[in-house]
Amino acid sequence: DALPISRVSQSLGLLASGEAPGLFSNQEITKIERDVREEFQQQGYRQRNEFAFFLSRVQRCLHLVLLMNPEHKDFGIRIEANPAVISRCEIVWSSGWGRELTSEVPRSLLAPALEPLNASVDGVVSVLRALHGHIEGASPRQLVNMTKTQLRIFETKHGELAQQHSFLKAGLDKLADAEATVDTLSRDAEEQRVKLGRKQEEANAALTQITESMDVAGKQKNEVEVLQKKLAEEEVAMQEKRTAVQAELAEVQPMVEEAKKAVGGIRKDNLNEIRSLKAPPEAIRDVLEGVLKLMGNRDTSWISMKKFLARPSAISEIMNFDSENISVENLNAVKELIQGKSNSFKAEVIGRVSVAAAPLAAWVKANVKFAMVMTKVAPLSAELKKLDASIQFSRKRLEQCEQDLSTLDDRVADLKNKFASLTAEAERLRAGLEKAERTLQQATTLLGQLSGEKIRWASQLKGLDDKFASLSVDAAMGSAFITFLPLKDETERSLAVQDWEQMLNCDTSTPLLDLLSTESERLKWKSLGLPADQLSNENAVCILNSSAWPWLLDPSSLANKWLIGKMDGKPLEQISQSDPRFLMQLELCVRFGKVAVVMEADSVEPALVPLMRGDVIQQGTRTQVVIGEKTVDLADGFAMYFVTRSPSLSLSPDERSTVTVVNFSVTRSGLEGQLLGLTLQSEKPELEARKAQLLQQEEDMRVSLADLEKALLEELAKSQGDILENVQLLESLNKTKAHSSEIEAALQESTKVQAELDVERNVWKPLARLGTAAYLSLSELPAVDSMYRFSLPSFFRLFQGALASPRQGTSQEGRITQLSAEVKRRTFAYVSRAMFKADRATFAVQLSRTLYPETAGEDDWRLLTGAAVVEGSKAELPSWVPVDRRPAVAKVIAAKPQAMGGLIGSKQGDWQTWFSNPEPENVPTPDEMPQGKAFDRVLVISALRPDRLISALSKWSCDILGIADIQPPTLRLSEIVREEATKNIPILFVVTAGSDPTGDVEDLADRLKPQGGLAQVAMGQGQTEAAEAALEQAAANGGWLLLKNVHLVAGWLSGLEKKVHSMEAHDNFRLWLTTEPHPKFPAILLQSSLKIAFEAPPGLRQNLSRSFGSIRPPKDHE
Repeated sequence: DALPISRVSQSLGLLASGEAPGLFSNQEITKIERDVREEFQQQGYRQRNEFAFFLSRVQRCLHLVLLMNPEHKDFGIRIEANPAVISRCEIVWSSGWGRELTSEVPRSLLAPALEPLNASVDGVVSVLRALHGHIEGASPRQLVNMTKTQLRIFETKHGELAQQHSFLKAGLDKLADAEATVDTLSRDAEEQRVKLGRKQEEANAALTQITESMDVAGKQKNEVEVLQKKLAEEEVAMQEKRTAVQAELAEVQPMVEEAKKAVGGIRKDNLNEIRSLKAPPEAIRDVLEGVLKLMGNRDTSWISMKKFLARPSAISEIMNFDSENISVENLNAVKELIQGKSNSFKAEVIGRVSVAAAPLAAWVKANVKFAMVMTKVAPLSAELKKLDASIQFSRKRLEQCEQDLSTLDDRVADLKNKFASLTAEAERLRAGLEKAERTLQQATTLLGQLSGEKIRWASQLKGLDDKFASLSVDAAMGSAFITFLPLKDETERSLAVQDWEQMLNCDTSTPLLDLLSTESERLKWKSLGLPADQLSNENAVCILNSSAWPWLLDPSSLANKWLIGKMDGKPLEQISQSDPRFLMQLELCVRFGKVAVVMEADSVEPALVPLMRGDVIQQGTRTQVVIGEKTVDLADGFAMYFVTRSPSLSLSPDERSTVTVVNFSVTRSGLEGQLLGLTLQSEKPELEARKAQLLQQEEDMRVSLADLEKALLEELAKSQGDILENVQLLESLNKTKAHSSEIEAALQESTKVQAELDVERNVWKPLARLGTAAYLSLSELPAVDSMYRFSLPSFFRLFQGALASPRQGTSQEGRITQLSAEVKRRTFAYVSRAMFKADRATFAVQLSRTLYPETAGEDDWRLLTGAAVVEGSKAELPSWVPVDRRPAVAKVIAAKPQAMGGLIGSKQGDWQTWFSNPEPENVPTPDEMPQGKAFDRVLVISALRPDRLISALSKWSCDILGIADIQPPTLRLSEIVREEATKNIPILFVVTAGSDPTGDVEDLADRLKPQGGLAQVAMGQGQTEAAEAALEQAAANGGWLLLKNVHLVAGWLSGLEKKVHSMEAHDNFRLWLTTEPHPKFPAILLQSSLKIAFEAPPGLRQNLSRSFGSIRPPKDHE
């Protein structure tokens, strides 16, 4: 089907005769004959010549397979032109894929990807087959496309859902762990608090003991100081007394010491000598008696003396005798002895008697003398002893105190060490407690801040489980939507989805926008110029997810602008099939992986069909595709989009199955928003600027909010270990949450401000609503005549022209009323100028009904058209009512008694007078009330005076629209040229037989003298090249070009429109076209042109009006 008929005929010629005319040149035929000559001769010359022999071999050996689509528009022509299809071919008629194929093909595509994901392949195949079979005329390739789309959607969404599920679960697990940690921390903190209290008590007790011990130590120190002071004073006193005693003893002490020394010199032999005496001399006896008595021995017998002297220690006892402790009794006894026996104690006497006794005598005398001195100093010595005892006591007490103080110091040191240990332990516990409380506070704060997210995430997690369960069906529904519904309008799409849901017994499926886009993505699309209505967003989803090649029907060019913006950053080429370099440009896009946007594409270039069908050639790792006569490497990244402004496409069924046609027709809500924007830009630019700024800010904030929440969840989910110990993570989470809260607060404030702005904006909504209704009424005019087509950009220009009208008055309500009247006036004037007179009343009524449906209800219209089922009034009608009108009158009386009840009552005479009026539509009916419906008069006229119905409807429409007449204003071509036409907007005269605007155009050219003059081409066979040459010349030099009777070359006009639309022409260039109504006239050219219905004026008045309108105005007014 992709081959031209000539190529098909050439192929079938091979079957019929073995020869394809023109296939071989003469030189090639000569070579063939030479090559087969030997075999020809061997076969016995059965053919007339070598070439005939060659052709017979071709017929015998050639196997040719032709694939033809019986639904192709040229199928019948090709069969009729090539009988060999019937006579030479074995025909295998395939009406489509059977049940087995429609199951196995999707299964083979789905199984490798879905089975590892535990998805039910058979279930998905069953759903896809059901959806495909539910669409009338759906092709097998569309089933394949739908399957590929389903698979892509399922894999993408499953991956997204799995990642979201993983993040959500990990995030919720982290929050649950944090909550458990908070509980543990709370318990640990309480235990640490108790331990800290206990340690603080122990530390306080130790501190008390330290204080008490230090108090005791202080008292001890005071006592030591007192004792030391007292001891020092007593030692001074003792020293003084000792000095006094020593002074007294100073004289005798040496004597005693000397005597002791002398005694120490006594030898044992000397003592033995004395002891050997039986009767010692008196002197010896006296001396020994004195020694014994001093030493306290009362037995002074010689035997006692001998015993004393016999002691080994006698001398040492004498030497060690305590002279200070001689009793008074002993002292007195010895004194008496010395006094009585003084001679015995004289040194010269005793020295002669015994060598040993002399020292003893001296010792006795010295000790007596010493004792006497001691007796003398006894009180002083007693005091000295007492003082010494006191000192000894003080010293002992001082030692004890010092020992006790040392013990206390040791104890205080121990207590201090214990206190330091307890304090350190308490400090450690306090630091741990503070850290735990700080962590607990952070955790509690974090959990409190994330409480809303936790609830939302838990809900989202449950929602994800539900989405996983329904993903297969949702993906299948989404793929069916993308495959079959992009060409439908909103209503048809909604009904189709409801029908599918009912067929599949699913309560509801995920809407396409929710399934395949996010709010942030839609906001970005809007910022790129995509209209914000649902249909446009659904279309964007279809374009971005289709497995077929997207084909955009874009009359407003907004979708193309969005597409170019969406592809920003990718290598992109905008190419046109009308460009001679098209195939080369496309080849470069395919080879280098660029995005190709084919502009103004109303049909498919045959060379594109293999590429569009996916007929690829695999050469090792290289993937190739045939484009024209070349085989080109297919690079990754290549994508192709078709864009056209034309509402009609010329695609074969096979071509249509390779593309997804996406209809960007205008919707009521989308158009109303655009018109409101235009109104506010003109009337309240500061309001619209503020609104646009707020919307942009809100969009940015919503995108940021979504990104922040995603980052928050990912950061939480990807965190390692205890999040409460991860200070950096907590700070990041708190910062993110704080930023998120700020954005939410800003969004709330923005929403509040927007609500206030919307109150002001909504004041202008009635005007936008009226403009929307007016344009939508124009979209129904092709049903009246295919030539009545008007584009949205032309209506925008018309609407903006109304907005530019001078303000009358200062009130806002007055301005809205003024603009509403201006929009109605301009709309009717613009459209009626393009309509033939017979259709203007129809348009006026249709526009009135569309703009003000409340002025005539559906019951009224059914009554007017005779479709109402109303039982007529049984009352007797006046005799003057025509018989043929009586049923209609009876119906109106029954349905509208308030409008016509007087006819059968007391006002019959008035009614007869009104009935007789030549123009009753201009006169109120007898029953008409000031507050009654104006349409009631139309109903009455339709019943009584149907001959005046058209006039009545015209008057009613004029009253509704606020215009004087349904006739358009007088045609002024000069104003159209200057104010409406541009270099890219042609002026199209739709003419009737007997009318020709050529003279008017020539007269205007004579008056305005265009820079390049006026060129004319009368179109017909063979004139298209001349017209194109004249077009290029006029566009270059700023001239005018008049192409007459273009309906004769209707097939060429689409190319003309594309060229005019895209060409870079001189600003003064103007294109004039004349045509008769033609059913195949390109809709896009009709929509983009300024149309003027040019018919012979029916009557003197119209002729004069046109003549006066064409009179050249003074130069001051040109």
